[in-house]
Amino acid sequence: MDEAREIAEEFDYNDYPFIALALKLDAPIWTNDKEIIKHGLKTGKYLALDTQEVEELLRGKNLDEIKDDLKRRFSLFHL
Repeated sequence: MDEAREIAEEFDYNDYPFIALALKLDAPIWTNDKEIIKHGLKTGKYLALDTQEVEELLRGKNLDEIKDDLKRRFSLFHL
């Protein structure tokens, strides 16, 4: 919980429960909150996917390709 609070303080403290669960379960967050997605991509501490990318994952798309797509969409490909 402490780590999640520290992470969330960088963009939206109220999002720490979602981050805590993702860290605990080592699972992505499903959200359309762009700030959670961007911060996860920048730091690499957790992964957050929007609905479009969850659908691609369910269709069998590789997780690395999905991360690259998110980085492109959010103009973070240099990360």
